[in-house]
Amino acid sequence: MPILVGWDDKESSIILWNYTQEWTWQESVEAAEQTQILRQSVNKRSIVVILNMEFVQTIPRDSIRNMRRLLHNLQGGDCVILCGSNSAVNVITSFLRTLFQNEADRILMVASLEEARTLAREILSGSPPNG
Repeated sequence: MPILVGWDDKESSIILWNYTQEWTWQESVEAAEQTQILRQSVNKRSIVVILNMEFVQTIPRDSIRNMRRLLHNLQGGDCVILCGSNSAVNVITSFLRTLFQNEADRILMVASLEEARTLAREILSGSPPNG
């Protein structure tokens, strides 16, 4: 599967979507469903979901619209961090922030996976994100 979804930490607080190749909208729906299953398996006040898109070059038609399922399945304190320094990440971040204006402060963007992990740890430790 082009989007690998799983826990990124031992505490089951960070879910990582790792994009390994180009994907389809159906695969983003499946990733959101896997995320929902993981989210429901833990009793945590908040989690962070990292979308590692560092190597993504294009966005399939309708995939952005369908990614909204991810935000619908998250709880109030959860955050999403998109990582990658490319136009695809910029477009997706802008779209999600526009579509979910009330949750825009929970949709963050950084350039690298390492930055995303650092930001996720800061958020989970109680430091507010600076979007």
